[in-house]
Amino acid sequence: MAKIKPNTCTNCGATLIIESPVKSRCDYCGSVYNYDDAEERQEKEAAYNVRIKLSDSGPQTSFGQGFAEPPKKGFGCLKAILVFIAVIAAFFIYLIYFYIPRNVTNEPKVEEPPKKMTAVDSARAERRYGELYFLEIEEKALKLLEPIPLDSALFKKLYQNADRSKDEITQEISIYDKATYNSSRPNKIWLGMGRVSVTSRLYFNLEVTSKTNLYVEKAVFNVDGEEIVYKERFFSHSNTNGTVTESNTEDVAYKPEYIDLLVEIVTAEKASVKYEGDKGEKIVEITPAEKAGLKRQLQIFKGFLLKYPKR
Repeated sequence: MAKIKPNTCTNCGATLIIESPVKSRCDYCGSVYNYDDAEERQEKEAAYNVRIKLSDSGPQTSFGQGFAEPPKKGFGCLKAILVFIAVIAAFFIYLIYFYIPRNVTNEPKVEEPPKKMTAVDSARAERRYGELYFLEIEEKALKLLEPIPLDSALFKKLYQNADRSKDEITQEISIYDKATYNSSRPNKIWLGMGRVSVTSRLYFNLEVTSKTNLYVEKAVFNVDGEEIVYKERFFSHSNTNGTVTESNTEDVAYKPEYIDLLVEIVTAEKASVKYEGDKGEKIVEITPAEKAGLKRQLQIFKGFLLKYPKR
């Protein structure tokens, strides 16, 4: 056999695969080479041993020359880092999609100017506020008037027996108790009523007559031993007989504290009022007739709140 180039096929020039120390094979054209020469046999045996050692330490190359691929250092660590980055990215995408508001812009929010209220809107709002306010006060008044008995039949009777007059200008119907309003008593206490549409007024009247002006600053009611201060402005006028009458008239229809005072006077065993002024004071007993007159007016007022029919 002729001398050949080590590890090279003489037919095609491809690299030979060493199968044994005395045999090589061309993987491309299939030629087989046997070595009888001792020198060549030793050379191929050495190459074969090298191939065996390389195959034990790692895989062969794709061409099968018997050389192992160098190990890829750090590939496992790089793979772990890439997986970690992918997990973090997926987490942030989840947050952005589900928790961060969409359509968010950095443009400042422009608030619409409040709608201008017209005169009609203002009047409606004021009327509605007034209705709610008076409704609340009426409910309180009815609660305070519970000790005063009344039914629909009694209300009709009291209303028909009361003195009534109508002001043609204001259209207000005035309602008075005959016994107390027409009383000639110089010191008296009585209630008058006014009715306009569905609104009721309750006028609390106090009158005290003295030889000289007391300049009354307040009235202190004594109701079964309990003192209740009534502090409103009093006006005075001179009488033909030389005496001076000081009086006060107050609309207490929507003042629960005064309605409570009137109920206490009506239901008390004994009641009196002391007029205290800058120039003196005067105590006046509240008579049973006056208490009865106050009660009748309170009953009519209560009937209006309950919306009882007048006829």
